[in-house]
Amino acid sequence: MPHINHPNFNWSITPEQLGAVKNNKLFEIYNGHPMVNNFGGGGMPGTEAAWDVILSSGTLLYGIAVDDAHHFKDLGNPKLAGPGRGWVMVRAATLSARAILDAMERGNFYASTGVELDGYEVTTRSMTVTVKRNTFASTGFSSLRKAAWCCMKRSTARPPTRSAEPKATSARVSSTATARSPGVNLR
Repeated sequence: MPHINHPNFNWSITPEQLGAVKNNKLFEIYNGHPMVNNFGGGGMPGTEAAWDVILSSGTLLYGIAVDDAHHFKDLGNPKLAGPGRGWVMVRAATLSARAILDAMERGNFYASTGVELDGYEVTTRSMTVTVKRNTFASTGFSSLRKAAWCCMKRSTARPPTRSAEPKATSARVSSTATARSPGVNLR
């Protein structure tokens, strides 16, 4: 499934360039490689700010998270690109490759760096996110807001349709976004 990798690695792609790419639905809102500038810097926007520009222009683009693992020894070393730093949780009808890819094409997923959601509901006035209790203690409030913001970005781009979604089977399929939304209720 094609996607734009680490747009802020060496400041490779501006938000305008990213939004102009044709036939692309996915980009990395979070990349776990320590040399990727997810949060911006030096006058360049972070990936969240770039996503705001793209969605505000009317372009549909979903954010994914990856760990970009290159090193599998010395696990936990923040200076190395290790596994387990970012992934995608997909709502698919079955645990088959086709069902997972189809769900991602429809935007039925969220990016995470540790939070697992039980569900979310979006109305025209609010958004409620239900987080699995066992992830709260290990990831902290900041990560909860990251997952909620990622879902809100998705719902802003295209409101979810409950009747069209399959009965869910969750799957962690790959290797997040930052948050500051006042309209998010975390349970």
